Amino acid sequence: KSIYYTQAQTFPGSTQKSDFLGSLARTLMTKLTTETNVNPMVLFRAFSSGLSRRDILFMFSREDLQQLVEHFGWSGRVFNDFGCKGVSEENCLFDPIALVEANLSVSKVNYFIKHTGLREISIAPNGGVSERVSLSIRNTVNLTADPNARGIGGSYRTYLRFIVPIDSSINGVTLDGITVLSRDSKSTKLPQLPYIEKTEGPAGAQSLGVAFDVPPGREKKVQILYNRRAQLPFGRGGALLDLLWYKHPGISDTVVSTIVRYPVFWVATDESGGAGLVAKDGELQYNTTILQDQLTRIKFIK
Repeated sequence: KSIYYTQAQTFPGSTQKSDFLGSLARTLMTKLTTETNVNPMVLFRAFSSGLSRRDILFMFSREDLQQLVEHFGWSGRVFNDFGCKGVSEENCLFDPIALVEANLSVSKVNYFIKHTGLREISIAPNGGVSERVSLSIRNTVNLTADPNARGIGGSYRTYLRFIVPIDSSINGVTLDGITVLSRDSKSTKLPQLPYIEKTEGPAGAQSLGVAFDVPPGREKKVQILYNRRAQLPFGRGGALLDLLWYKHPGISDTVVSTIVRYPVFWVATDESGGAGLVAKDGELQYNTTILQDQLTRIKFIK
């Protein structure tokens, strides 16, 4: 209903979008705060789930309130919660990844967008870490499936940012296997899609933006390759690798496979109770749907 009333039969200057969404929000708040048949425990659980999944975020102008929500991770800030907690950082490598996606389309097509992620991590005998991270974006819009939905959806123009550790050396970005070139930052003309560009990242991280289109009924696969300058640090008890995949606010359907390859003469142990774990010689594979921040701890012994 929201997609229909905010997109169908609109025209320049129309207030239909703001009128509908405003009425929806006001009606929802009125029902929640005045009707006696609203179960407060069910509402609390829904609200709590929204917080843990980053589907509800807070921003306050008051500094004390903002510090409070950032302390609990409710502000949407990435890379503010570091790994290797409870262990010595001398024997642990924190390896986070965040994919931040923005819809630059005129259409409200997000409902029709499906995501599949793949993270491949290769660890060399000397502890060197190299990574290949892929995201497939499928646009399931069918403009003729429902007469009431004609004109809804359309092409999906996205700006996807890969946020990786600050010590990462990026080796390239591809779209459907073709290298994506950097935009000319000095040009005054609108850049042609697709393109990549360096963007400002949060503290302790760097960010690379990729802009491209996903037409209706199509799927696009964007991939980034990089190496970590920091190596997996071994101590007397072995080494720990803390992998973190940040959950994107508002997106709860990302199916992700994480594959960790390491020398076959090492012993690897999952210490996080990772769901969907498949273990092979020299390889661990995790398959899951990202519903909240996904932290995986692996212990290696040579």
